[in-house]
Amino acid sequence: MLQNAFSLFRTPKIALACTLLLLAWWPPALATTTIHYQRPAGDYDGWGLHLWGPGLATGEETRWPVGKPFDGIDSFGRFVVVDLRDASERLGFIVHLGGIKDIAEDRFYVPADTAEIWLRQGDAQVYGQNPDLNAPGQTVTIHYQRPAGDYEGWGLHLWGDAIAGSEATTWNSPRLLEGADDFGRYAVIKLRDPNQPVNFIVHRGDQKDTRRDRQFSAADAQEIWILQGDATIYTAPPDDHQLTILGTTYSPEATSFALWSPDTDNVQLWLDGDLHPMRRLPDADGYTEVY
Repeated sequence: MLQNAFSLFRTPKIALACTLLLLAWWPPALATTTIHYQRPAGDYDGWGLHLWGPGLATGEETRWPVGKPFDGIDSFGRFVVVDLRDASERLGFIVHLGGIKDIAEDRFYVPADTAEIWLRQGDAQVYGQNPDLNAPGQTVTIHYQRPAGDYEGWGLHLWGDAIAGSEATTWNSPRLLEGADDFGRYAVIKLRDPNQPVNFIVHRGDQKDTRRDRQFSAADAQEIWILQGDATIYTAPPDDHQLTILGTTYSPEATSFALWSPDTDNVQLWLDGDLHPMRRLPDADGYTEVY
C-alpha cells in the first residue's frame, strides 16, 4: 500500500499540486534591516524605536510608548536589527524615550532599497551610509609634545560640530594620543564638517595643559602641532630656531617665554598662580641651555 501511495507522485498533475501546496505552506525566509543611532553624549538609556508597517515580521511592531531597544553597540553608537517579512514595504519609525521624540516628524524608508540606515540625534535626515565615513580623507591630525616623554594619561577632550559623532568625548574619557612619531604623540580625528571649528583641550584628569579651551579650523589646517605649556597652535612643526628669542614674545594668539639657564635644568614659569615646566630647546645658532 505504501508503494502505491508513493506511486501517486509519479503522476505529473498530482506532483505539481503537492509542490504548490508545500510552497504555499512553507514560510518565506525572513529579511532584516539594521538601524543605527548616535547620541554624542552616549546617553542611550531608555532610547528605542517605535516601528510600524505591513513589512514587519510578527512581533516586531511596537506599541507606543514602549519601544524596541537599541541592543547593539558599534563605533557609530547603538544599533538594532529588525526582522521583516517583506522588505519592499515602507517601514515607519520614531526614535523616542518614552513620550519624548528625538525629532517631531515620523520617518520612513524602504528596506529593499536601503537595508541599513544611520540616524543622528536631532537630525531628521535618514542616511543610507555611515555619515562619519562618507567623506574619505576628512580627518585632522593633532600632534602633541611633552619633552620629558611623560604621556601616560594625557589625551584630548573633543567637542563641536566639526568632528564625527563617534569622536566626541566626555571629560572623564579623553581621546588618547595613540600614535607616536619624531615629534611626540598624535591622534587622527574623523570629521563631519571641516568648515566648523575643532574644539579641544589637552588634559590628564582635571589637569589642563593650558588654561583655556582651544580651537582651529579644519578647512585651514589638516594637521596641527601642540607643545606642552604653549597655547600656540602651530600649523607646521615648530621651528626651534624661531623659539630662541630670549624674553617674552607677544602675539594676539599667545605669549611665549624663553630664558637662558646654564645652572639648572629645573626651569619653570610661574604664571597666574600655576607652575609651568619649560622645555630645553635644541642648541642652535650659538644658543645653548635655552628654555
